[in-house]
Amino acid sequence: MRLVNLSKSYQEGNTTRTVLQRVNLQMHRGEFIAILGRSGSGKTTLLNLVSGVDHADQGEIRVANFVLTQMSEEERTAFRRRHIGFIFQFFNLIPTLTVWENLILPLILNGLTSTADMEWAKMLLETVGLAGCQHSFPDNLSGGEQQRVAIARALVHRPLLVLADEPTGNLDEDNARIVLDLLSQLLRQQQSTLIMVTHSQDAAALADRVFALKEGRLQWIKNNGQASTHLPL
Repeated sequence: MRLVNLSKSYQEGNTTRTVLQRVNLQMHRGEFIAILGRSGSGKTTLLNLVSGVDHADQGEIRVANFVLTQMSEEERTAFRRRHIGFIFQFFNLIPTLTVWENLILPLILNGLTSTADMEWAKMLLETVGLAGCQHSFPDNLSGGEQQRVAIARALVHRPLLVLADEPTGNLDEDNARIVLDLLSQLLRQQQSTLIMVTHSQDAAALADRVFALKEGRLQWIKNNGQASTHLPL
């Protein structure tokens, strides 16, 4: 994935607020990038641009052979459904669907309903330790369990890219660590690329590279030494 001179501003009354200024980043398949920054620094805006939810003022977003900044809104929606997985702070599970129904929803939306696809979903549910909860509703699960379902849902359609917005922000320390370890393990196995915005130093410690978003610019902080083995994305 490549971000090239990515910029985004918003109009607030008579004032133009610049959120991102000429952001550049190159990522590799299977890489885990953590982005730190204060509230309001533009972290969520960056995720919205990368996912195609929002449109950049200028610059290029390229994921594999797809150039999101040259797509129509309909094309970005189709790309997002097929190639991106989302993990949110507040889980965003559908309360009227069971764990199993929440999990396989991305498969159904993408027409991936073969026996092999369903077996893959079952294996993911077992991997996150919730095979016995497939008929339960989200409200009957703990926060940590709901986030484990959300991780499985984000990965079930084998996306190129996973975007996580403060995925441990609503969890206690023990559950946060379990979720982070599980997410890191599954991403390495599946070779999906992860961009996580977070305030958590524990999350940043698991990342291949860590950046800070400050005054609209992405600033490199450190490498954790794992990125060199990854393939281009």
